[in-house]
Amino acid sequence: MSDKTKHSTQLNVGKNIVSLNDQLAYSGIEINYFGDVDIISLLPNSYLFKKKHNKIIILKVNQHSDIKTDLFKFKGKIQIVRCKIVNYNLENYFISINHQKLDLWESISSNWENVTTNWENLDYDGYNNKKYYIDKTLNYDKETRTYTTTKEIRKR
Repeated sequence: MSDKTKHSTQLNVGKNIVSLNDQLAYSGIEINYFGDVDIISLLPNSYLFKKKHNKIIILKVNQHSDIKTDLFKFKGKIQIVRCKIVNYNLENYFISINHQKLDLWESISSNWENVTTNWENLDYDGYNNKKYYIDKTLNYDKETRTYTTTKEIRKR
């Protein structure tokens, strides 16, 4: 078994689902992550799916079954740090991880003038299990000698 550097396939991490961007023929996937997260497999019975100690192992038991691109759903905060795919010839490939909705300077292939996403509109920060609460603030105005209560709905 030899380690290859990179493969063109990407692991896409969305708001609540993790998937591959193409149907690469693989026999196994190893995903390393950080975070407190509940994971539900989206794979059929012809796949073995195990999660333990911040590592997810996916093994394809039947080589003749269809390749699935949607791997699992999650609830909570997940930060995937490494993903390795093993093909049928037992060759290892590291694939890049695409955290959707998080555009970084290095990952934008066009000019900043062409980017139409405002940073104020990006409400996803990698944590999809936030709870809503009401934040109350009490302000005193010295000129009118009155108190003003402000209520805002926030997520934590």
